[in-house]
Amino acid sequence: MNKIFLIGRLVANPELKNAFDNVDVCTFAIAVNYKDAGKPSYFNISVWPKGDLVPTCYKYLQKGARVFVSGRLIINEYLKDDIKKINVEVRADEVAFLSPKKAEKKEQAK
Repeated sequence: MNKIFLIGRLVANPELKNAFDNVDVCTFAIAVNYKDAGKPSYFNISVWPKGDLVPTCYKYLQKGARVFVSGRLIINEYLKDDIKKINVEVRADEVAFLSPKKAEKKEQAK
């Protein structure tokens, strides 16, 4: 079984990319903080067409937004300048929008 669950914040606004066969894919990266570690881990997320998930993520997500992502790990190996490279991404099956960064600050101030 290949399944991963993450909660993190977008480190940049999502991008819409055109993959093979004119399929739109929404991509973004999230930072996941761990309570016992000082530095966050970063994950590249790709959202492929499944219902209206791609346009919804692209339209409504923005840098700093907190999200829950469930999906599977995809590991691709390739050569670049005769050097073996490895690309790891999370192919999202589900993206749940949690509270945006600005809304959290307002709630904490109350």
